[in-house]
Amino acid sequence: MLRTAARQALTLHVAVDRLLAVGTVASFLGLLLTDRIHPLVVLLLELYLGF
Repeated sequence: MLRTAARQALTLHVAVDRLLAVGTVASFLGLLLTDRIHPLVVLLLELYLGF
């Protein structure tokens, strides 16, 4: 019974992490499409993801 509760808590935690990640990427893309993000931010993000 304890293992089942721990498994459910872990599943919920993973689901929340994925929802936050998808929400963050979607909001960033929305701002990028409406030109509300400075080009320097995009350059810094490209450099960060390049390494």
